[in-house]
Amino acid sequence: METSQFTFERLLRKQVEDDTPALQHLKQQLSPGAELDSERLRRILSKTIFIWVCRLHPERRPIAMVSLCLLTPLEKDVGFVEDVVTDEAYRGRGYGKKLLQKLIRFARSRGLSKLKLTSKDTRVHAIKLYLDLGFQPIATNVFALTL
Repeated sequence: METSQFTFERLLRKQVEDDTPALQHLKQQLSPGAELDSERLRRILSKTIFIWVCRLHPERRPIAMVSLCLLTPLEKDVGFVEDVVTDEAYRGRGYGKKLLQKLIRFARSRGLSKLKLTSKDTRVHAIKLYLDLGFQPIATNVFALTL
């Protein structure tokens, strides 16, 4: 396997601006038509949002990513998991699972009370992964307002 020279933890890191082309490629696989240019990534980096990427040696380009948005409502701190995606060429090798496990450990270390995420019904493999990691479906009405 490609990761034999390194422990998986060493392959995980926070994103940097040079990752923009690879993150755009991943974002297109997750949401065709989505834009992630350098300016958008700069805005993301300026907020309290964490993105971890998994890269492979010697390529050194991100092949998987996950985002964590931190919110502090009146009750307890909550994390919203976004943009969970592994490049199509690398799926089924456990990269998404490792990224989510790191995100969960980080959320616990920050004292978050809960992690939330949404997923389309058609993402059967992703939903299975979330359930395997302990996420549970919750009864809710999700509302959105396009601005």
